[in-house]
Amino acid sequence: MKEVLIVKPLRLLAMGSIGAGVLAPNPAPAQEYPTKPIRWIIPYSPGGATDISARILSPHMSQTLGQQVIAENRAGGAAIPGFDLVAKAPPDGYTMLLANIAFGANPSLFKKLPFDVHRDFTPVSKITVVPMVVELGNETEGTTPEEASAFLQKEWALWPRIIKEAGIQVVN
Repeated sequence: MKEVLIVKPLRLLAMGSIGAGVLAPNPAPAQEYPTKPIRWIIPYSPGGATDISARILSPHMSQTLGQQVIAENRAGGAAIPGFDLVAKAPPDGYTMLLANIAFGANPSLFKKLPFDVHRDFTPVSKITVVPMVVELGNETEGTTPEEASAFLQKEWALWPRIIKEAGIQVVN
């Protein structure tokens, strides 16, 4: 009999809690993201690899997100003004940055920047890989990559050191 008395109040408490939850006013549902257009800042001139990548991806992002993604060029000043614009934008996901190697290089090239690349930005995704190559004029010695590499190592004394310090793998 004692057992029934202990179980019964617990059941009553559980049923009361469920009923209170059903009868209580429901809070407003959270708004879905995005609810307005998204600015995608490209801190480079129109027509470059970064700009072209953004212009190719923007329509697909707009379709997937159900909201317009606007690619906006903010070129100049080693891309610093564009980076700064995004760093100072509200952290609400409605201003994005499409950056390339300048984003990582600028802190070592400039003594003072108006933003901190670690504190003011959140990396989201790598979207492209752009190969870079060293080119020589047609008058340069060597017609094969091996000969051109040997020429550079002979004529450009710093080249091997630059390659080694940068951690670059030379691929012929």
